[in-house]
Amino acid sequence: MNQTVGEIVENAVIVSHISTIDDAIEVLASQDVDRIYIEDSGGKVSHVICDFTLLKSQVRGDLESATLSCLASPLPESLDPSQPLEKAAVLFRSGAKSEIPVIDGEKFLGVVRRKRLIKQLLLQKISLEAAKKTHTIDSRSSEHHSKASTLTGLSNQQTRKIG
Repeated sequence: MNQTVGEIVENAVIVSHISTIDDAIEVLASQDVDRIYIEDSGGKVSHVICDFTLLKSQVRGDLESATLSCLASPLPESLDPSQPLEKAAVLFRSGAKSEIPVIDGEKFLGVVRRKRLIKQLLLQKISLEAAKKTHTIDSRSSEHHSKASTLTGLSNQQTRKIG
């Protein structure tokens, strides 16, 4: 019933460490994302850069001299695909993150986005509540059936005694 992080992983946009800032801005705009992940020379995703960082640098006039790698930040805390959704919810509690990387050992699998997590937790809650209601209805039905059988048995016994 409880889902894991791995079940809701979404693709993330990844660029090479040798990509330029112009490349990054173009990717952010064309892919309609607010952050991109950067792969190091060994093919491992190790850094991330968000649109806000690029915008801030542009406003300051830093983009002429800055490189993508000097503006990027190391990957934030990540999730393992086997962790429950509730673990992801805890990491989102500050509200500052919109997505969290999912890494299996050394392999970058993608991200869990806050919006998707909220939807899944809501669906999980609805599903759980429906299961509880079904169980309650089944229990009540069984109790009712049991009481009815007992009453029928008593009624039959009384009938036998009388008749």
